[in-house]
Amino acid sequence: MKHALLLSLLLTFSATIVAQQDNQNEMPQSIENQTQQDYQNVSSEQTPTIRKTPQKGYKGNVELFADMDVIQPMFFCGLSTSHGYQFSPKTFLGIGLAFMPVTVDAPQNSSWSADIMTFPFLYPFANFRLTPVTKQITPVVDLKVGYIIPFNTLKINPSVGVRLGLCRNFGINLGVGVPLYVNSSFSGFGAVNINLGIDF
Repeated sequence: MKHALLLSLLLTFSATIVAQQDNQNEMPQSIENQTQQDYQNVSSEQTPTIRKTPQKGYKGNVELFADMDVIQPMFFCGLSTSHGYQFSPKTFLGIGLAFMPVTVDAPQNSSWSADIMTFPFLYPFANFRLTPVTKQITPVVDLKVGYIIPFNTLKINPSVGVRLGLCRNFGINLGVGVPLYVNSSFSGFGAVNINLGIDF
């Protein structure tokens, strides 16, 4: 009788231990499955936004711009492109070239028959861009510093705007700035810059 009672207690104790071990084995598995599911949910929520923000690596920009002088009745329009490195979704640094036709008064001693003359020129610039918010629609702070060689003039063009991310590493940009011109005889603001472009 005693042996039967001890055997019954031993079997009950063994079954309890086995059941506890099974529960312990199942808990990490369930926790792991839940963790993976949560990660997949977070990833699926964040992926569309991340893909529509600038990604680390090479970055190019092309934009149309217009400088409207508010002091003198002058209007300049042109095309610029910059290429560089996107250090993070927020920071870009590169160099570029701008093409802009300029209309000026013809020299009195020249053979030009008209009173004015228009000629195109290129000028190099350095470009810094900051996108402080990593969202599909984000504000943009842009700075271009270039040197207009024919006029020996430094052009500093800060601007603010907005970027709309359409797909991975591709977006549309719209901005407004106030360029500063500096040379030996003049320095100051006097124009409003409007630009529309894409980045890729």
